[in-house]
Amino acid sequence: MTTSPTAIPALARANELALVAAFAGLIVALGTISIPVPGSSVPVTGQTLGVLLAANVLGGRRGFMAVGLVLLLGALGMPVFAGGHGGASVLVSATGGYLWGMLLMAAVVGALVERLPEGRVALPARLVINLTLGIFLVYLIGVPWLSVVIERPVWETIGTGLTPFIPGDIFKAVSATLIAHTVVQPLSRAGFLLQRRAS
Repeated sequence: MTTSPTAIPALARANELALVAAFAGLIVALGTISIPVPGSSVPVTGQTLGVLLAANVLGGRRGFMAVGLVLLLGALGMPVFAGGHGGASVLVSATGGYLWGMLLMAAVVGALVERLPEGRVALPARLVINLTLGIFLVYLIGVPWLSVVIERPVWETIGTGLTPFIPGDIFKAVSATLIAHTVVQPLSRAGFLLQRRAS
């Protein structure tokens, strides 16, 4: 039995939506890891690892869709944000900037890593992207946003909304790099990541 050519786009679309939903679920699941930081309005959370994995495995467009789906569900009131929170108010709260930063990070990091050539250069290049843009882009929006919401100077919010999280972010960036480097090629060969790379 052969698959009709007209069915191939529908199958690809279904596969794409399944991947987006699966990684959105992963981001939500990792968000249950939420550890308060003394003196900060922002907790340590596993959601950043989920976003990095979505970007690295799915690429820019699908990674953006996965994070966007989480934000949409959260805005509709579902408890999908870190610590089981939900509601549109979270998106404009002290932690809201970090959520929007994750959306930006997924798009940019995903778009860059999906263009990496295969071979020995892929792993170190992926690591550099994750350790730089994978961390910086979240704080690019998160820290100024936090400064406005809590009405404190940016230099002060750097101390409470960025510095305490760098060691954990480095760990998550390295972990996402190694996991993605391990699974992307097998998933591509199995047909789960068809058309992942930009032409």
